[in-house]
Amino acid sequence: SKLDYGCIVYGAASNNILKKLDPIHHQGLRIALGAFRTSPVTSLYAKAQEMSLKNRRKKLSMNYVLKLKTCPDNPAYSCVFEPPNSKLFEKSRLTPPLGLRIPPLFEDSKIDLDVVDDTTVSDTPPWSQSEPQICLSLTKYKKDTTNPEVYKQAFLEITSRHQNYVQIFTDGSKVDEKVAAAAVSSVAPNSPFSCRLRDHCSIYTAELQAILLAL
Repeated sequence: SKLDYGCIVYGAASNNILKKLDPIHHQGLRIALGAFRTSPVTSLYAKAQEMSLKNRRKKLSMNYVLKLKTCPDNPAYSCVFEPPNSKLFEKSRLTPPLGLRIPPLFEDSKIDLDVVDDTTVSDTPPWSQSEPQICLSLTKYKKDTTNPEVYKQAFLEITSRHQNYVQIFTDGSKVDEKVAAAAVSSVAPNSPFSCRLRDHCSIYTAELQAILLAL
């Protein structure tokens, strides 16, 4: 973690400087694995399931940029996505800043930054909300070995104890890169609700969106 700290910034140093960190990393891997000093570095990476510091710096930089993409109000946003004086580095031997180094990494990884949405934070603090009560009694049944009728009867027993509550059913689905969410309620005038999400969203995002539709 000490080698990782600040690597997004010091990653702009020359390769000759950055290579001085590699022996420290390799020594740590040899100590952890109990390997000989003559063990090849590539075998250390494979055995420890660790990547090189160079690749790790790339990974951490990409993670930072992905997170920064969701926060346009961050002071570093314009520096990374609208880097100044970019033409000065086109024919220069100097290492370009993060905003110019990072686009090729995303292109090689086939990650489209345009699909990343901005993050919106609720004005209501989470600690002021009442804690939800969740019934997990159905989880004791194994889906692969339980007859659907058993699920149905168990569900009817639960709903019979909550007759004064409103039933809302939500679902999120994903087929290839296409993602959608839907919700239905017996008391909502415009039910059912459905919406299409941005391509490549996760199924967890779809499930969350379905809950928001119901609310």
